[in-house]
Amino acid sequence: MTDLDTIFEINLNNGEKFILKQTIENNFNSYNYRIEYHLIPVNDGTKIPVSLVYNRNYYNLDQNPALIYGYSAYGNSIEANFCIGRLSLLDRGFVYQSMFEGTKN
Repeated sequence: MTDLDTIFEINLNNGEKFILKQTIENNFNSYNYRIEYHLIPVNDGTKIPVSLVYNRNYYNLDQNPALIYGYSAYGNSIEANFCIGRLSLLDRGFVYQSMFEGTKN
């Protein structure tokens, strides 16, 4: 969620990766952002996988506003991906939290 969209070619014989295409955003440095993964327990004891993304320069535990996003219905769930639109919030001190759930088969 903090890496630019990249298409690789992978040599299956030796595992070498070559970048074929990568999104380029001006002044973007992925080092400025941190991502954490947590399992958060809910009322019935089930643990929900959650990711947090924030700007390292503006993170203050328990003090940041948050945008919480989650979707899991009809067998679909959101994917962890890079979104340039989130950077504006992260650069103003927001923590972006997303929940990744799917269906049980």
